Amino acid sequence: MTASQEQQLVVDLHEIDVTVDVEEHAIAPKHYPDLLRSRGFASVAADLSHAAALRAAGEFFEQRAEIKALAAAARHLAATRGYVGAFTENYSALGGVAGRPNDDVEKFRLGVWLPFDGSPAPDLGNAWPSSAPGFDGAAFRDDGSPAPDLGNAWPSSAPGFDGAAFRDALERYGADLAREAVRIVRECASRLGFDAPTRGCAATLTLNYYVCGGSAPAGEPLVAEHTDVGVLTLVASDGGGCAALELLGDGEWSRAPFRGGAVLVHAADCLPELVPGARTARHRVVATGEPGTRLSAALFVDFPDDHVVGPGMTYKTWRLSRVRRAMATAKAGARGKASAPRPRAKAAARPRPNSSTSPRVESSFFCADEARVALRLAALAAERTSAPPLRALTAEQVERFKVDGFLVVPNVLDASGLAAARRGLEASLARYGVDASDPATFHGLRRLSSTNGAGGVLDLFYERWKLELSLETVKFADAYRDLLAATYATGDPLWSHPYGDDWDPSELWAHVDRIGCRIPEAGEAGETGADGKQKAGKKKRIQRSLTPHLDCCPDALHAGGGKAFPRWRPIQCLLALDAAERADEGGFECAPGFHAAFADYYADRRARASKGLPCVGDYVALSPGDDAAAMRRVAHVPVPAGAALFWDQRVPHGNARGNRKAEPRAVVYGGFLPRGVPINDAYAAEQRRRLRVGAPQPDFWIHGPSSERGDLVPPDHDENVRGLGPRARGLLGL
Repeated sequence: MTASQEQQLVVDLHEIDVTVDVEEHAIAPKHYPDLLRSRGFASVAADLSHAAALRAAGEFFEQRAEIKALAAAARHLAATRGYVGAFTENYSALGGVAGRPNDDVEKFRLGVWLPFDGSPAPDLGNAWPSSAPGFDGAAFRDDGSPAPDLGNAWPSSAPGFDGAAFRDALERYGADLAREAVRIVRECASRLGFDAPTRGCAATLTLNYYVCGGSAPAGEPLVAEHTDVGVLTLVASDGGGCAALELLGDGEWSRAPFRGGAVLVHAADCLPELVPGARTARHRVVATGEPGTRLSAALFVDFPDDHVVGPGMTYKTWRLSRVRRAMATAKAGARGKASAPRPRAKAAARPRPNSSTSPRVESSFFCADEARVALRLAALAAERTSAPPLRALTAEQVERFKVDGFLVVPNVLDASGLAAARRGLEASLARYGVDASDPATFHGLRRLSSTNGAGGVLDLFYERWKLELSLETVKFADAYRDLLAATYATGDPLWSHPYGDDWDPSELWAHVDRIGCRIPEAGEAGETGADGKQKAGKKKRIQRSLTPHLDCCPDALHAGGGKAFPRWRPIQCLLALDAAERADEGGFECAPGFHAAFADYYADRRARASKGLPCVGDYVALSPGDDAAAMRRVAHVPVPAGAALFWDQRVPHGNARGNRKAEPRAVVYGGFLPRGVPINDAYAAEQRRRLRVGAPQPDFWIHGPSSERGDLVPPDHDENVRGLGPRARGLLGL
């Protein structure tokens, strides 16, 4: 912070915009609640100094990136605690708009306590988490009583930067600002006629840092226009001239009215629930065209989760509904739709993200389940530039997968690779007397299927061409890495799991699977004798469709089905050797978007199921009776030749009832498992042992000794394994 900025902070935080009536922004307790109701914002006198906290924040933001990175919170709290880099978040969907650029602002967040009941914060016996070796993580409030563990992350000291002083300044400022927030809420409640909370809860204090080189034109948004999710927001600024907070009123944008010794108070989205007819403050931050920096502090005031804000609606229910509306905006934007659904009166909470290595945070101190809600807000980012760069996919493809739960990626196999794979399949089938162009030989497929022909799945694990295709195709593995990093590695509640964040989404194990070869309907005429005539007797189909099902049991979603060697396979995939563009070509079918409804659907499904959930290990068939609603969502997915198909494990899927093409529909099943997850590491070891022996893999319904070579193994198996390339060997752990 420059000396001139510090002086301005003491004298006058920002000039009042001359186009706005001064009376509307008078600092008078009798008037500002009415201004909040009618205008959505007001300047309010505050008995505190912003200078020390903003100065300390400025010193922190000026540190090197590696120092600031030490203050990043655990992944599942990254949206509510600690340091966040620029271009990481995107709040435009809060304003009902999707697809805008990410926000050009660095942030540091900490949890503060709103003492609505007037008593000191409760003692949970938690220690504040340390951010670096040797950093003292113990923290105490001004009155000497231990503060609750709000999950804060703090930077370590570095040459020229005192981490302890930074922490002390922000904790003191946060406590002072929280007391002012309680006072303001009580005065608004008294004046506007709603009930103030009677017990304390947590809130989030965010320090925002803008850096402008002067190249951004005046008026260019640095943070998209939006309204805040909460009750009120208290804002202070150092008056930095490179950026400005603007408020929308009567269709026009104007500079926010800051005054010395005051805070600017925004009306957030919940105020109209408490005060019918009240306005909210739609705001944005824009560049002024001048070089320099700008610092601001914003305290987002929430209410306790059980506080009643409307008929039959608690604050928790309201806030989750509001965030779901924002998420629907983002999804509608991805689909090209213009509008989002209205918030529901009752919203079901999703499972809390888990972390086996991060400090545990007592959930009762997050009003409205703050951690989950804020993570959803952070997930609105269209493209997280702070995340590892995408390897194979576009940001649009990643977003499509997150919305639909599946993704078709064309041209993963080039023409030469596709032709080689088809030749390999022909040779493999020929070894068992099957000619893909001669229906009279199709009966030979029976011995290759332990599923009685369901889905055309063949128990061919170790064909060399197949292993090389699925494990040496770089784009196939890289697309999987992109999707895994954008979903199950984010901490977003939609992608929560019990395996923590101590694994790297770029590190994978192979998952050795089988082959799919769905013969044409014309080939189901039955077996023929030596004379070429169809044999007498009742016709028995060689193959049948794979009806809609899940490959995970909802009662133990990530547990691997209780098998002797379970594995966690959150995303499934295949490679298409030919096209299945039409619905009657034996192709893939699924229920788009079902992953987002999965938890709610199966919570209700358990209650109304006639015979309980039909889990057989990790295989769950959909019932035409109990699951009629889910089955109606299943639709054909066109897949061109050479494409890869990825789908979330919670998406019901199958293949078409018949194949009316003249040739078989062929695919290679085979994917990947997150490495570093204990059950996957154990599974990979057993998979590797069986590969060397040539025994069937453990993840499938194939009975027989696991220490003996199977009868469907190529005769040159040992040579094939030794000849695998470095990528395949790395994925297999050889």
